[in-house]
Amino acid sequence: MVDGRGFRIQCPVHQLEKLGSAPNTDVTEEKEYTMTIKLTKSGLKRKLAKGKCRVTFKKMDGEVRKMIATLSEDLIPEDAMPVGEGRPEVKGLIRAFDIERNGWRSFYVDRVRAFAENIK
Repeated sequence: MVDGRGFRIQCPVHQLEKLGSAPNTDVTEEKEYTMTIKLTKSGLKRKLAKGKCRVTFKKMDGEVRKMIATLSEDLIPEDAMPVGEGRPEVKGLIRAFDIERNGWRSFYVDRVRAFAENIK
């Protein structure tokens, strides 16, 4: 986690051109590329709505949790779909369906440690 607002992505140096130059980047001697990305609630929800995503976050009790989550209606079982208006929005909190545990879970955006989209 970088400054509590982003996380690090690493890739081989030959892929730098694909990523493009960005502020706060650093190529190390180990040939790793580090880029800080700002996470937003709306951005993460958009990615979750497109399909399966791997989310790693720190729970309130300090435990680090990993889950495969989605907000895509195609991937959520019919009997687990929300009914009615649901719960009120909480600032910084995302409610997503955990595919592996077959239930709804919540996490705060500022506690996300890693995020990967388009998980197969």
